[in-house]
Amino acid sequence: MTPTSRDLPPLVVFVAALAADAAQACPSCVDPRDTTRAAMLAGTVALSLLPLGFIGGVAAWLWRAHKQGEQHEDVPPSG
Repeated sequence: MTPTSRDLPPLVVFVAALAADAAQACPSCVDPRDTTRAAMLAGTVALSLLPLGFIGGVAAWLWRAHKQGEQHEDVPPSG
């Protein structure tokens, strides 16, 4: 059985998964005794949640504006 170009991507992913321990991003991300590890984790979480909070805030603002527009339509015009 000869390898084809279709077999190459799964092989590359498999080799990369095996080599992940040898290629850590930085020493402070890996050392559990390091005091900066918690700060790096907190920063990662904050930067991950920031766009979600922004999108949620815009969605809430649009929903609230839509609901206020519906309330103004229910009020009969005076005059």
